[in-house]
Parts: sequence; C-alpha cells; structure tokens
Amino acid sequence: MSQMYGFTFTLLLCFMLTLGACGRGQPTPTATPVAPAAEAEATPEPTAAPVDEPAPEPTQPPQEEPTTASAAEANTEAAPDFAGVYTAELPAASSPGRAITLTLAVDGGVSLVTDYLNEEPPIVEVGEWVVNEKGVAVVTLMGQTDRAYDAPVVIAFALDGAVLSAVEYDQSLYGAEGLTLQKETAQGMDTLVGSWRLVRIAYSDDSEAIPDDPGRYTFEFMADGGLAIRNDCNRGMGTYKTDGVSLTFSPIAFTRMACPPDSLFNEVARNLEIVASYQIEDGMLFIALAMDVGIMELERME
Repeated sequence: MSQMYGFTFTLLLCFMLTLGACGRGQPTPTATPVAPAAEAEATPEPTAAPVDEPAPEPTQPPQEEPTTASAAEANTEAAPDFAGVYTAELPAASSPGRAITLTLAVDGGVSLVTDYLNEEPPIVEVGEWVVNEKGVAVVTLMGQTDRAYDAPVVIAFALDGAVLSAVEYDQSLYGAEGLTLQKETAQGMDTLVGSWRLVRIAYSDDSEAIPDDPGRYTFEFMADGGLAIRNDCNRGMGTYKTDGVSLTFSPIAFTRMACPPDSLFNEVARNLEIVASYQIEDGMLFIALAMDVGIMELERME
C-alpha cells in the first residue's frame, strides 16, 4: 500500500515539473506597442498684424547760426575796401542823439564807440571783423573795455562806395531806423600814415622811460583816421585827428590783460589822453604832450 502511495506521489511530482517546464518555454505576453501618435503639425502662432512704420519726417534745412567774425570765411581781397573809420549821427530815445564811430582796423580788430551826447562817458565796444565769402563785413562785438558779453553781438555790413549799411543787426539794440555810417576821409595825414614803434618818452623834468622791447609798443596810423595801438600786452583801437600840426586821439579802447610789473602800459595809456601835436624829422615821429609834460619819440617801422 505504501509503495502504491509512493509511486503515485512520484508520478504526480513528475507531472508538475513537466508542466512547469512547458510554461517557462512560452513567451511572456507583452503589451502590444502602440505606435506613437504622429506629432501634430506645428501650427504657426498667429503674429501681430504688421504695423506701418511712420513715414520719416521731412528733413528740415539746417538753420543758419549767427555767423561771427571768427567763424565767417574771410575774403581777404575785399577786406581793404572796408578798413577805415565810419561815423554817424543817429537819433536816440532817451538822449539828444547818438554819435557813433566804428573803426575797422586792417589787422581785424574793431571798436564801436557810442556817445549819447548826455555828458556821460561814451560806450566803447571791442571785437573783431572779417569780410565773408558774400562780400559782407561781419562785425563781432565781444564786450566793452571793462567786461565781456555773455553772448557776442553780431552785425553784418554792406559797403556801397563810402557808405556802410547794416544789413543784419539786432534792432532792439540799435533801433529800427537802420545803422548807416559814412567813411571818414582825412586831411594832412599822409606823413603820419604807417606803423611806428615807441623808443623813448622824454619828460620835461629830465626823466625818461625807455621800453625794453620797442616792438611791444606800436602805433598804426591809417589814412582814414583809424588808429591801432599795441601797448605791451594789450591792444587798443581808436581814431586820430590832425591838421598837419595838432594831433588828438579819441578814447582808446584797450584790452584788459595783466602786464608784467615793469610794463609801461599805464604810463603810455595816460600819455595818450594828453596828446597835443606832432612833428616828423629824420624818420622819427615826435608826439608832444599837453602842458609841456614831455615828448614821445617813435621810429618808423619798415
């Protein structure tokens, strides 16, 4: 009986092992791979409707800046025609009138002296001038003898014969009547005309002043009455009058540079206020000072 049970158990065990081996030989079912979904066609994102760019604004022609004498292109051929002294008597709102003297020096310096005929000192303005490519004299006033302007005053002049007329200027400064001046012609100036340098000042008390460098003290007398002076480190503009013997200078508008301590600037400037007469002898110019103060001796420059 026990043998029968053993045989049955053995047979059952073999059957189970055989069944297990058969199961291991079958492939394990796997999930059917699902093909990836086709990527949706990319739909371009909507773009903003194109915005019309504003049309470029029309280009404005460049505005011309006021042309100053230093900026204007010089017309050196026409400049000698303008150089000289011009005067005018014009009305004034708050005084008996205005006596104007404009000096255009050949070296490009300018002075404008305005006397309101009211017993007050005249106003002396200084600056520079050139003739531009249009044949117009552009005068730039930088300030007065004791102060500079915040902005230069520019006046453009046209010349017709001996008449100088402002064609561009500030009417609030010079009036709406216009600014027309007449060129001065002088008598008895032929011997004075030219350039001179100071060599000595001889005083009646036997003292003297001799410049270390005469070339730093020069006088240029122009045929039309203009006067340009170099007084050491400063330059001045003015006019002169003579009848061939007597000699007078207008107030001289000097620049205000500080000269060295040994400079003769102040001494020369004081003497110019008391000029009385002159004489030319052997190429020397002797300018006599009033009240027999002394004599300024100058030699002609070649």
